[in-house]
Formats: sequence, structure tokens, C-alpha cells
Amino acid sequence: MTKQLRRTFRPLESKEDLFRECRYYVACYTNDDLPDILKYGIEDSLMIGTDYSHADQSAEIEALDVIEQRGANGEIPASVARKIVEDNPRRFYGL
Repeated sequence: MTKQLRRTFRPLESKEDLFRECRYYVACYTNDDLPDILKYGIEDSLMIGTDYSHADQSAEIEALDVIEQRGANGEIPASVARKIVEDNPRRFYGL
């Protein structure tokens, strides 16, 4: 490996750094095992994926409400639910 190439790549401290520094975002479904997924420290990279304009089997009009309810009932922290439905999408789209 050349010296220049070695300088281009630097080791990341953790998986969380990979998602944060590379701006990776992951769309989750409302029925994903979020408590398990959150163990990987990517709460700042999750957002809910919806397709409001299409009425097909994959469309879930109430997706935002479902995630908020999972936060309200303690399945996931309410602060994380807010990140998934509001904070992370805003940051992703630059709003």
C-alpha cells in the first residue's frame, strides 16, 4: 500500500463512528426489533421509512405513530423514538 493510500484510511474507534462520520442512515420498519438494534449504538442513524404516496402492502400510513407509541410504552426510550421519526430525518434532509 502506498503512503498516500495509508493516510486516506484511518481506523475508526467504533461502529458508531462509522455511521456518524460517514453519514450512514438506516430506514427501519415499525416491527423491527429496535431494542436489539439499539444495542449497536446507532440511534442517531435510524429513521422511519414510509411511502405515503403508494397504497400497497408495504405502505404503513401510521408508521410515525407506531414508533412514537413504542417510545411512549417504554419499549424503546421516548427520546430515541423522537430521533427516529423527527430528529434524524431532519438532519438527513438538511431541514
